[in-house]
Amino acid sequence: MLTRRDVLGRGCALGFVPLIGQSLRAETGARRVFEVPIELQSRRLTVSCAIDGHGPFNFGIDTGGYLSIIEAGLAKQLGLQQRGQTRSQIAGRLDYFPLFEARQLIFGNVLRQQGVLLAGVDKMGLGRDVSGMLAAGCMTTMDAELDFVAKRWRIYPDGGPLREGWVRHDHGIVQTGRVGSPHLFGSVTLGSQQLHCLLDTGAPGAVVLFANAARKGGVDLDAQNWSPTRVNGREARVCRSSAPLAIGGLTLERPLVVVQKDGPDFIDNGLIGLSVIQRLDLATDVRSKLLWTRPNGRPAEPEHYNMSGLWIDRRGAQLVAGLVGKGSPAEQAGIRPGDELEGAPFEGMIASLNGPAGSTASFTLARGSERREVRLELRDYL
Repeated sequence: MLTRRDVLGRGCALGFVPLIGQSLRAETGARRVFEVPIELQSRRLTVSCAIDGHGPFNFGIDTGGYLSIIEAGLAKQLGLQQRGQTRSQIAGRLDYFPLFEARQLIFGNVLRQQGVLLAGVDKMGLGRDVSGMLAAGCMTTMDAELDFVAKRWRIYPDGGPLREGWVRHDHGIVQTGRVGSPHLFGSVTLGSQQLHCLLDTGAPGAVVLFANAARKGGVDLDAQNWSPTRVNGREARVCRSSAPLAIGGLTLERPLVVVQKDGPDFIDNGLIGLSVIQRLDLATDVRSKLLWTRPNGRPAEPEHYNMSGLWIDRRGAQLVAGLVGKGSPAEQAGIRPGDELEGAPFEGMIASLNGPAGSTASFTLARGSERREVRLELRDYL
């Protein structure tokens, strides 16, 4: 079995070289820069990737991942050789994953990377038309930049330019374990509280904070309303912050914050996801372990949360009430965890409970021998 050290040596170090015939800024004394096209699609930041002459395929850029991954079925279809396995935690799931070796990856018909190990995953919900994810090393091995307006991922093998007008984040590149790609961290202010948060382009949401950090930032988890959700299979709450959140020159007034009890040991306070990150351009100075950011003028995405306040689970063929949000229509309707819901298939029930404000969700509620009809009117209660 290959160890994580093997993965670091062969799969995370990014040996980028330009394709033959590519025009680079390589005049005498000039700084070279490779520009790879990127896209925002399926709630992912993606780059076109050819694998051993096949493709192209869309791969996500995941600054929260230490290990690059690929759909296991695609790896087998392409005939990639399996080179052992690794015990890793991917998307909250700790398991043994097969490691596949790609002889060559080509990004955006601009850059080539040779001898790459990818962990094979099944049914991980990568997103529509997304075949894998590239780990944080794509930003933390060489000086690099993500430009969300120009839709470019830039690599600077000779070092990046001066960042006048950008916001500096000390301790922005952190080696979070003995092995694996270093991660990106940014300085975040919530109210008067200073936080150090992972910047995770692989997380499609906005802001996730651990309970202690949220409380210090002024989120009252005991008194204020909340809506239920889950993060990597774990129960969490969506709350409205009463204080603004600021990161890298960008300020969010009273943002929605997902609060979970705790998280991985290498993250102190929480993470900032892609829906916020895409409103900033990111650049790294690897030698100095600095992250630089600047607002890019992209508009905020519409906020969304479960306005019914009801999370449901499946137990065989039964639909059962799970979490019930404080102050929600579900709580006011007297729904309790463990109640059974009847009247629609699971997918239809989920769609109705996650509809917009003003819509309704109707079903039969069963509790023991008691049955009653319930009609929830969804509303903005946070």
